[in-house]
Amino acid sequence: VLDGEIDNQGMINVDGVDLKLMGGGFSHANQLDGTVTVEGAELELDLTGAAEAVSNFTNYGSITVATGGTIRVSGANGLAEAVSNFTNYGSITVATGGTIRVLGMTGGGQSTTVANHGQLVLHSGSDVEIVDADFVNSAPGEVHGSGTLDIADASDVVFDGMLSPGLSAGVLTVDGSISVGAS
Repeated sequence: VLDGEIDNQGMINVDGVDLKLMGGGFSHANQLDGTVTVEGAELELDLTGAAEAVSNFTNYGSITVATGGTIRVSGANGLAEAVSNFTNYGSITVATGGTIRVLGMTGGGQSTTVANHGQLVLHSGSDVEIVDADFVNSAPGEVHGSGTLDIADASDVVFDGMLSPGLSAGVLTVDGSISVGAS
């Protein structure tokens, strides 16, 4: 359990042992410029205990969720007005058997946004689930591959970037409805 700020410019490898990053570490603009690999373990970004009203976690580097790995992002419930942002400008790859779950906030004045401005690659048998949070894929953001993007329980979903199935005659499963922008 880590309860403090994180600014990674090197490498974090979560392999076989779960790692929980608590809210205090995300009460400012935290960012990853290096690489993070999660394999056979869970990396939890818990924003529920954030001391401030705005919690940001931004990826400028590379995140890989390997087989058996899970990244779970929990919104900052408990504050009267809170905003949690999970933003990707780099690349996030979810391998076969990998999972990302974003559990947003509910209640008046609270919001969680997952914004992709980079690449989100879903391999066959992978799953990204967004619950009670907005999902925005802004240009030049790309969501591609052959996994599942489960947005059925997302608050709002907007695609202004690219949505592309995987390999030739690939299938990218989108569970839920989307609004597609001009690009």
